[in-house]
Amino acid sequence: MDGNRKWARLVEKPTQGWGHSASPVFADGKLIVHVLKIAALDPATGATVWQTDSGSAWGSPVQARIGDVGVVVTPGGDIIRVSDGRKLARNVSGLAYCAPVVQNGVVYFVQRGGKAIRLPTAAADAIQPETAWTMNPKDDRYYASPVVQDGLIYAVTQHGDWSVIDTANGQIVYERKLNLDGTIYPSVTLAGGFVFVSSDNGKTLVLQTGREYKEVGRNSLEPFRSSPVFVGQRVYVRALDHLWCLGK
Repeated sequence: MDGNRKWARLVEKPTQGWGHSASPVFADGKLIVHVLKIAALDPATGATVWQTDSGSAWGSPVQARIGDVGVVVTPGGDIIRVSDGRKLARNVSGLAYCAPVVQNGVVYFVQRGGKAIRLPTAAADAIQPETAWTMNPKDDRYYASPVVQDGLIYAVTQHGDWSVIDTANGQIVYERKLNLDGTIYPSVTLAGGFVFVSSDNGKTLVLQTGREYKEVGRNSLEPFRSSPVFVGQRVYVRALDHLWCLGK
């Protein structure tokens, strides 16, 4: 925390035409980085612990657990054991732009041809996750990753088509056009019983969680494409020209 750099290294150079956007993930003491392949780095030194082939897109991998075994699930639907990089399952679903979300042993992939994948209760060197349901929300690009809470998934397309989905069966609870203008790149964010949906024009819509649409407020900053981060009573937003800290 004294500001002196401990290490820096080049893992791989991305080849995606529109650039790289997958965030690193800290899982079971390893720093998981997905560029072309997926790699685990030693956070103390930056050394590669393992590296595994796994098709990359723009979304980030997410953590999950199978029994007492830590895994990461990639947007492309690979399930990889964190301890050694072994691929336990391949291509169980696939996302082009956003990340899956995990809750209570189920992985949700939301876009056209979305589905819920139930993880097994015990890990093995090869697993066969069960498809709990499939569904088709609004047919558009989902740049924003969704969030899930209390049996509901909150998802939004690039053009502001808002869907609240029942985790039990994949049915649409309600849909709504949010009219935020611009393009929705920031991920949906959950904090304090509210969901925050932002557009790259700097506008943010605050909604009450639940099975009915209830708008709480709208706010505006300078343009940004990053996802808000909530810490205690503050929210941090990395905008195009400034880092904002809002709150107490």
